[in-house]
Amino acid sequence: MTPRIKNLSERNSLLIVGIFYTVLVTVAFLSPATDLPGISVPYFDKLVHIIIHWILLLIWLWYTKLADQSHISNKIIVVVLMTCFLYGCSIEVLQLWFTTSRNFDVFDIVANGIGSVLGLISFRLLRNKEVK
Repeated sequence: MTPRIKNLSERNSLLIVGIFYTVLVTVAFLSPATDLPGISVPYFDKLVHIIIHWILLLIWLWYTKLADQSHISNKIIVVVLMTCFLYGCSIEVLQLWFTTSRNFDVFDIVANGIGSVLGLISFRLLRNKEVK
């Protein structure tokens, strides 16, 4: 398989994964909280937010990298970072407006931001490892 076709195939696959993951996260965060299993670990929900946004940012940064011929500028990285962070903020607002069993929580937004920063750090480490 030529490198160009392989890159296109990987990019399309990652786009499907990114869309699926984003929709899955949206549905999960807007579903009634009563349907969720109760876990009595302190701050477990914040850890979930961190992990979800860590993965979300990694997927979309990697997709953007593949879509731009393996080059990604700092400006694009900031745009993807801000888009993922604003997505998390939007989910919190939607929980406030459209759900009865979910609440707006500023600490969820902080956890989303931490997850996004961890995703950015992971992306940079993976990209640097790939270059070497």
